[in-house]
Amino acid sequence: MAQPEAMLPTRVHAVNLARVRRERMLPAPGTVHVRLGQEVGPDSLIAEGERPGSVHVVELAPTLGLDRSQVEAALLVQPGEAVTVNQPLAARKRLLRRREVLAPVAGQVLAIDEHGRLLIASTPGPVKIAAGTPGRVVNIMPRFGAVVESNGAFFQGIWGSGGESFGVLRVLVGEPDTMLQPEHIDIAVRGTIVVGGATITREGLEAARAAQVRGLILGAMPYGLVDLVRTLPFPVILTEGFGSIPIAMPLFEGLAAVDGREAMLDGRYQARWGRRLPELFVPLGQPGQPLRELGPLAEAQQVRLAAPPLLGRIGYIVRLDAGRRSTESGLPLAGCEVELDSGEVVFVPYSNLEQLG
Repeated sequence: MAQPEAMLPTRVHAVNLARVRRERMLPAPGTVHVRLGQEVGPDSLIAEGERPGSVHVVELAPTLGLDRSQVEAALLVQPGEAVTVNQPLAARKRLLRRREVLAPVAGQVLAIDEHGRLLIASTPGPVKIAAGTPGRVVNIMPRFGAVVESNGAFFQGIWGSGGESFGVLRVLVGEPDTMLQPEHIDIAVRGTIVVGGATITREGLEAARAAQVRGLILGAMPYGLVDLVRTLPFPVILTEGFGSIPIAMPLFEGLAAVDGREAMLDGRYQARWGRRLPELFVPLGQPGQPLRELGPLAEAQQVRLAAPPLLGRIGYIVRLDAGRRSTESGLPLAGCEVELDSGEVVFVPYSNLEQLG
């Protein structure tokens, strides 16, 4: 039988009602303004201090679709110049459309390197950390912040970009396999967190920027749009991966159930040195159960397939230890048998599974 550690795939939470604890922390020591056990609202001040300056790298060449040698002619700023948040740094006009790259932070332009990237030193300044969601303070980290416990719907993606954002959740497509088109995005979604479908185009992302949405949730998107997404002034999270992949039906149904509610979207993603997944949290009034910790797989457990050709499909484990079998890579891997929603039973290596729940 396979070793227990081989049965510990990544857990991706998708819970319609859960009790969630979230750290609300300053980037450097400051002053904490809450006490243990205190009830807080979304705008309650947890802590405040000074944000240290740092260097930000802004990709210009791929975002504008230019060769590195062409970037300098597209610059709207020069080294040594001060810039503000969302100030245009470079632009390219094609036919009737103008494409711009905006400053992600306020600071000073340091240089443009040989790869067509602009370096900006952000300006140190005051920072305030709010609770973000209604809840109760369950732990205090002196001089840095607190842990806030809240009840609500909690969903994680597998890739993200950007920081935190708050707004009303708006599901713009009727089916999870629908492409989010520019015509779906108009002035009515300004200030909202938008849920799309299987993928999006460059034009769709630009329409979301123009509409001033506060966040975007998709099943997938072409990998070539990553550089553009990183210049957007709002967070983006992908629930399935890159390409065109429908949002998993249980997740899509969970998002549809909280359509129209206030939500908090956190696009921060870290693949190394302590994995961090992007997430969406929707506060709800009723109490939930604590999120379950990652544990060994079990029969009848719901899982998501995390590798082609069945990437994104949902199923249930029907045979936990199915031995080792040859895979498309040619390697014999240990795995289990999973029954898909179609009724088909397939062999899946443990490394290609994600636990749901």
